[in-house]
Amino acid sequence: MAFPLSDLPNEIILAIAKELHSEGAINALARTSRHLYSLLNPFLYQYHEHPKIPALHWAAQGGYASTLISLLDAGVDLYASSIWFPDQTHTLTHHPLMTAIWNGHLNIVELLLDRGAMSERLKEEDYELPLNRAIWHGHIPILQFFLQRGVNPWHTRKMDPALVAAVRRGCPEMLKLLLRDAEHRQLLDPSQRLQELGHALWVAGHHGNDELIHLLLAEGADVNFRWDGTTSLDSAVINDHYSTAKILLQAGADPKMLDCDDIGPLARATKPSEAIWLRQGTRRYMNPRHPSHLVVPYPQVVRDELVAMTRLLLDYGADAAGPDGATALRIAMRTKNPELTNLLLVHGARVLGINRTTHGASEENNYWV
Repeated sequence: MAFPLSDLPNEIILAIAKELHSEGAINALARTSRHLYSLLNPFLYQYHEHPKIPALHWAAQGGYASTLISLLDAGVDLYASSIWFPDQTHTLTHHPLMTAIWNGHLNIVELLLDRGAMSERLKEEDYELPLNRAIWHGHIPILQFFLQRGVNPWHTRKMDPALVAAVRRGCPEMLKLLLRDAEHRQLLDPSQRLQELGHALWVAGHHGNDELIHLLLAEGADVNFRWDGTTSLDSAVINDHYSTAKILLQAGADPKMLDCDDIGPLARATKPSEAIWLRQGTRRYMNPRHPSHLVVPYPQVVRDELVAMTRLLLDYGADAAGPDGATALRIAMRTKNPELTNLLLVHGARVLGINRTTHGASEENNYWV
């Protein structure tokens, strides 16, 4: 005589479930009656103790707190070998914690750290990737949460400094939050602060983010700070950011500053950048120029850009008669740019025999000869 499956003793039903080797099969069995659902639902969560734990990522992606709580209560392994990599550069690269941060779910981040007790196991360096990704994806509440938990955003070892990451994101609110937190907790001494601000200013110049340039200068960034041998003015000029270069010059950027190979803003203004910067939301991204814009002789529209930038630098005191001007003139002639050549000559530029053997004739140096 047939009788309902749900009439079987619970022990037998659980024994049957344990012999089912797929999540879908267990789920199908659980849907046959309310009794089986209530009995097997906890077992279904326990199923995800096994390495792939797809439900954990699903809960983190969707922000499903109740699902995550059920998984944690069922003993899901937050340190399974498929999501926890202590021997790699970043332990948490493939962890559901990163999935939650990517999707901006602060509630899931809190549950994993507190109810899941991850905060007891994570080391200081483990927070570097989560904090960086919170900045990169623009999730201010998650960044605030980490800062309030005492995470030090300035102890970066493997990624961009926090302030630079905020500049790349294009988020003034994050810059202010990081700087105010550093002041409140006294995390930076004066020299460290200048270093962080200077690096961030250079990156803002590279991206052509005028709003962040103003903000960083107001915070005390040194407009002539060198990063990797070049200034924020160099960074703006070489990327064809005219308005950014003008702001920096108005703030006191020195157009006569040269690098160790006697290359300065004038020489950097004589060639078009290989990409133009576009804006999407708060971010700026590079888009390759049309190939025809990089072929000598350059189109008139490109020559006009180069002349405008060079004229701006000369108006603010760039030294056309020095080695930077000589390199600029040499490039202007070789790229068959008569307007630029004449402008430099009028301001005293002359072709000089430039000896670059002091620092070695690298491919990068030859770019400017």
